[in-house]
Amino acid sequence: MAIWQKVAGIFTRSRQEPVSQDDLARYLHGEDTWTGLDVDRISALGLPIVWACVRVLSETLASLPWILYKRTDRGKVRADNHPLFDILHIQPNPQQTAFMFREQLQGHLGIFGNAYANIIRNGTGYVQELWPLSPDSVKPYREKGRLLFEYTDRATGLKDILSENEVFHISGLSFDGIQGYAPLELNKQTLGLALAAKRYAAEYFANEGTPSLTLTSPGKLSEDAYKRMTKSWEESHSRWGKKHRPAILEQGTEAKEISASPDKAQLVEVQKFLTREVCRYYRMQPHMVQDMEDATYSNIEHQGIEFSVHTMRPWCVRWEQAALTQLLSEKDRKKYFPEFLMDALLRGDTLSRYQSYRIALEAGIFNADEIRELENRNEREDGGGKTYFAPQNWMDSSPEAMKKRDENAKNIQNNLVNGSKTDEKDNKNDEKVSGG
Repeated sequence: MAIWQKVAGIFTRSRQEPVSQDDLARYLHGEDTWTGLDVDRISALGLPIVWACVRVLSETLASLPWILYKRTDRGKVRADNHPLFDILHIQPNPQQTAFMFREQLQGHLGIFGNAYANIIRNGTGYVQELWPLSPDSVKPYREKGRLLFEYTDRATGLKDILSENEVFHISGLSFDGIQGYAPLELNKQTLGLALAAKRYAAEYFANEGTPSLTLTSPGKLSEDAYKRMTKSWEESHSRWGKKHRPAILEQGTEAKEISASPDKAQLVEVQKFLTREVCRYYRMQPHMVQDMEDATYSNIEHQGIEFSVHTMRPWCVRWEQAALTQLLSEKDRKKYFPEFLMDALLRGDTLSRYQSYRIALEAGIFNADEIRELENRNEREDGGGKTYFAPQNWMDSSPEAMKKRDENAKNIQNNLVNGSKTDEKDNKNDEKVSGG
């Protein structure tokens, strides 16, 4: 492909997707996959499996409640009076909801391996707004022990240097501890193969399932025979709706298949393999992207738990720790901390939940109102839901409790002894009265 064709190709993309300097450099550099197909974020997201993985990660994390808590002597309470609470939980900037903001940044992480947002602070230093930045417009670097970010405005091309106090940065797996690896770059050979398989299938069906053929003649065709046969073949096989009409072959000419059919090329098997390969990159359980081949009634719930624990939990921790260290002052970190509520991802079926609630209620772990809150219900109106229960046959095994029980036992024994003596004395007095 000529250079001018490469440059022209990137400018024919959707106007909603601006061309970055990295795009231009990649196209000018040449083909970057073994299949000869260019892989960028647009072509990669055009693959259903990539789109599904990025979307599942983004929407799942965005849908989780993100709460700022304040530490107390007895645990934690929601810090809804802190300026950061509404930014994390409701609206980080005037143009986005918290869901939209987190969905966008997690999408950046799934594609670029990095997510950035410009921090706008008020006069007291508290975070007032968070505005997403395009990852391919930001280049982090260290200078004299400081972490700086070079930001290039796409519209004007002007560059600006932002301090670490002005940028909220979340990164994926990283080599240098500054910038995360880009999943699309690391995975480009697999994605190139997936694009090639997709293109092969499209071209095959564009030819109405007719494999490529060659016409072989045992001898040299006359000029008239060549023209007639060429015209007949083109009219029968080069137009939609006419590709399966019979063609007239002259002078012993034979048609021989020269391309492999999809079954010989194992197209379906290749696509299944590539689906699993992409899932491995994102640590995505196949059933989450509608691949139910290995899912069964007995393992689907455990796969859902694996998704929560091994796929989503690490991302949540990255977000939580980034917010703790970059959005809260050193003083506030001792009192406040952000946390995702992941209970919704671990909710079982109704019967399993109610069985676990009963165990927790009988053990005194939850009261009825706390269980109703977990089920998104209001407290009991009669106030009877605040009582904690405990089995009568359970005892405190601490030394203080055992000593107290021994004392109580001795007191009970003394009372019984004293009570029996009193009864004997009363009986003797009754005998004297009756005898007298």
